[in-house]
Amino acid sequence: MIGGIDHIGICVRNIDNLLPFYIDILGFEKILDINKNNDKNINKYLNIDTISMRIVMLKKSFNNKESYLELTQIIDNKNVSNKKEFIENFTSYGLYEICFEVFDLKNMYSQLLEKGIKFISEPQTVRFGLNKYNIVYTTDPEGVIIELFEKL
Repeated sequence: MIGGIDHIGICVRNIDNLLPFYIDILGFEKILDINKNNDKNINKYLNIDTISMRIVMLKKSFNNKESYLELTQIIDNKNVSNKKEFIENFTSYGLYEICFEVFDLKNMYSQLLEKGIKFISEPQTVRFGLNKYNIVYTTDPEGVIIELFEKL
């Protein structure tokens, strides 16, 4: 039985370029920052020869819920014999957006505009089924779509 989502993992080009966006702008807290260099356990469960990576885990608490993002940067994959397939699978499938629930979208939108964040459009009110939401979209510095939504 699935109990819910534990975290969302994103393979990124440069963690240091993303941390200001997720920590300073979106308010996540960094709870883990580790380098894994040719870790035998990681090599085994990823089914690769050898790899070096940096992993940063971020946490955000909201309305008695906790959300986690895992940012992974491949540092050295020169010795991965199945490198092309591994890297393509790690970065190309499944993730097209991250959706964050917010409390006051209008206020957050204004604050993010002041911080230089560009949006795909202005906030919109939409109906899905019986529920109404305010939503708006932007992207993180590497192009992952970020959806912000407020339940009305």
